[in-house]
Amino acid sequence: TPEEFTDRLIANYFGINLSVDQVRAAFKETCFGINYNVVEVLKSLGRERLAILTDTSVWQEEKLAEMIDLGEYVHRQNWFRSHETHFVKIDQGCFPYVIGQLGESPDNMLLVDDSSEKVKMAQRHGVKILQFKTNASLKLSLKNLGYL
Repeated sequence: TPEEFTDRLIANYFGINLSVDQVRAAFKETCFGINYNVVEVLKSLGRERLAILTDTSVWQEEKLAEMIDLGEYVHRQNWFRSHETHFVKIDQGCFPYVIGQLGESPDNMLLVDDSSEKVKMAQRHGVKILQFKTNASLKLSLKNLGYL
């Protein structure tokens, strides 16, 4: 259920005892806009080259859908949302599942993420990684790697 999935996310990422209502309230309070620098990067890369892999719940996706139509930037069949796949990025089965669904060799894939734990998991499965902390570093790294 969405509630069970959220409980799992809370346990895995926060490591503290929070209710689903507390997490929803915090998300609603802090998710107030779209990073348009990232949107520009998405536009520059083109729909054919992108997939989305998220650790999100149904209610987080609903809130994000109010702010942006990701379908403009990524084909729907290339969306891998954890509440649908039943994997989060740190699960052993997550990257093999996505690689299989995309039908790509992992060395032709690049995970862009800000989490050390998640990029390490991608690397274990042969996926190239780009860990970033700022918009400027994201754009510069993508340019240096030849993606922009």
